[in-house]
Amino acid sequence: MNKIKSFLKNNYKIFIIYIIIFVVVLFPLPYYVNGPGGITNIKDRVKIDSSYKSKGGFYLSYVSEYKGTIATCLVSLFNKNLDIIKKSDVVIPKSNIEDTNLIDKIMLKSAYSNATLVAYKRANKDVEITNTELYIQYLFDESNTDLHIGDQLVEIENTKVNNLKQVKEILNKYNENDEVIIKVKHNNKRYVRKAKLIKYKNSIIMGVGIVELNELKTDPSITYNYQKDEYGSSGGLMLSLNIYNALTKEDITKGKTIVGTGTIDSEGNVGMIDGIKYKIKGAIKNKVDLFIVPNGNLKEALKVKEDNNYKINIIGVDTFEEAIDYLKK
Repeated sequence: MNKIKSFLKNNYKIFIIYIIIFVVVLFPLPYYVNGPGGITNIKDRVKIDSSYKSKGGFYLSYVSEYKGTIATCLVSLFNKNLDIIKKSDVVIPKSNIEDTNLIDKIMLKSAYSNATLVAYKRANKDVEITNTELYIQYLFDESNTDLHIGDQLVEIENTKVNNLKQVKEILNKYNENDEVIIKVKHNNKRYVRKAKLIKYKNSIIMGVGIVELNELKTDPSITYNYQKDEYGSSGGLMLSLNIYNALTKEDITKGKTIVGTGTIDSEGNVGMIDGIKYKIKGAIKNKVDLFIVPNGNLKEALKVKEDNNYKINIIGVDTFEEAIDYLKK
């Protein structure tokens, strides 16, 4: 015991230093620090049998996100390219970080699925939806339900549901403030939930956002290479362009490095994303010829370009077809 006391007495300063280092570097704060990311070659994400080669390439742009600690927050104060983001602004409302991560992974798979469906149809290749799963993506502020983010819908009022059309048809039989019984699956367990219906834009809904996840059968076959740190749906547009280019003889890259961002649905509509300034700043570090953004993000993207005097061509699109038409020209 005396030896231990003597050791602690002689080395207490070292222990204090270690504790300070731990607090500064590792102790988590309720923040994230966001900054410029980089670009990823989509050729590393998808593989298609008997695909055509391209001289250029399509790239995903991403945001670098760091856990908030005293060290990372201090660094962000002296780096104009880094911003401190509240953790509450990252987590989906009415959910926890685990639910947010779960739905982000589902959104990623949905983006790959939608991109494949749109590209194969446009390239006149065989694609068939073999199964569809429905997941709760978010809860409205006005919602009155015990549904959870990431719940997979199985039945509504004892009727199985496989797509959004079926959900709408069932709910249209009810009135505002009616309560419906919903059967769901979550983490391989089954639950019975309830929802009091609300009226939203002349439609009767459960007060939740729902995402469709389609399983596809394609010819030629396609395989995906998801990364552990990859999540969300913002790569949908660029994935669809890369898949289409691999399926068709004409190389629409024309030897250029084409970067972009934007969600895509099963009809080819392009949706807005977050973090556009970080994605452009990250892409500019590479020799980029063109940056494609959703039209809803175009104004902000052009401002980032102007404020930083970037020499990069930026265009905005609302649909997959608009992007194809531009690249073909």
